[in-house]
Amino acid sequence: MPSSTAAPPQGSSDAQRFELLVDAITDYAIYMLDPDGFVATCNSTHFFIVAGDEVLTSDGSYCLAGITRANVLEICRANRIPARETTFSLTDVYAASEAFVTGTFAGVVPVRSVDGRTIGDGRRGPVVERLEGLYGELVEADVAARVPP
Repeated sequence: MPSSTAAPPQGSSDAQRFELLVDAITDYAIYMLDPDGFVATCNSTHFFIVAGDEVLTSDGSYCLAGITRANVLEICRANRIPARETTFSLTDVYAASEAFVTGTFAGVVPVRSVDGRTIGDGRRGPVVERLEGLYGELVEADVAARVPP
């Protein structure tokens, strides 16, 4: 059963609605495993976990390159947040202190549960919160630097 089936409150932002959607479908295996059983990607987003002090995402062997995924990895490098592309299992996901997905629509969005199991304490963690802010700054800077045609 989904972890969140409530309708978003009136006046909710697109990001809040997307977060509720992620909560609602996470229990329906939005992640995809590679042929060896490691977490590879999601249906339309990329999946990350925070293990210890390190941000992990798949090694990229079985997922499409993603612009937002690449931007988040670059943000980590630029801000001395340890990040690594590697293989990890569902057991690693269940033990993670935080998890999040990245995508064009909403940027960085926390994942609160996977397969009915709460990730960390079930709330947005400090790493995800920091990455959301840094990604927002990157988007704002990119938009401000654009020259109208």
